[in-house]
Amino acid sequence: MRGVAVLTAAVAAGCGSDQDGGLSARFAERTVYGSGAGSSTETVRGAFDWSATKGWAVRRSRVLESRVVQIGTRCFRRFDDEAWSRADNVDRVCDAAAFGNPANADDLMRSVTTDWKNVGSASIRGVSTTHYRSRLDLGAVKARIEMWVDRDGVVRRQQQRSNEPGGFVSVRDYFDFGVDVRVRAPNVGGGG
Repeated sequence: MRGVAVLTAAVAAGCGSDQDGGLSARFAERTVYGSGAGSSTETVRGAFDWSATKGWAVRRSRVLESRVVQIGTRCFRRFDDEAWSRADNVDRVCDAAAFGNPANADDLMRSVTTDWKNVGSASIRGVSTTHYRSRLDLGAVKARIEMWVDRDGVVRRQQQRSNEPGGFVSVRDYFDFGVDVRVRAPNVGGGG
């Protein structure tokens, strides 16, 4: 089940764009897998500067915490209290699911779905947005996708909900646009 949510998030978020033009923001995501007593929750929070290709994210679940730092093409990760390690691209540590660009998520989603509906307007964290809804159907990945897009075409919130009973619901907000994202390469192989 988690693989489906991660794949959906990767498709929805995008991998970068020529529209990056100085865009930086904080993001927070909450995903609930299952329902009722058997459900579990995962959160992600972080910040990213798409023009400088640098940022960080912390993913927490009931059983694991992982941290990711990206500086250019260099990616680093750490699980719980283990030492930092350099992450190869094959590990997909710095993929779109972690650092999706809100400036191109709207265009990317429209390219993989065809039935977008404008379902009204809403204020997301004090910003006026247009609310859109569609369905994603990519083989085994089937989900309802919703986006709240501001007047500049930047996604302020995105939500994915699997179509299967007891699946997942994931909501990601982008906020504090223009934030100064400061990261440095962790001490690889050392403690903390």
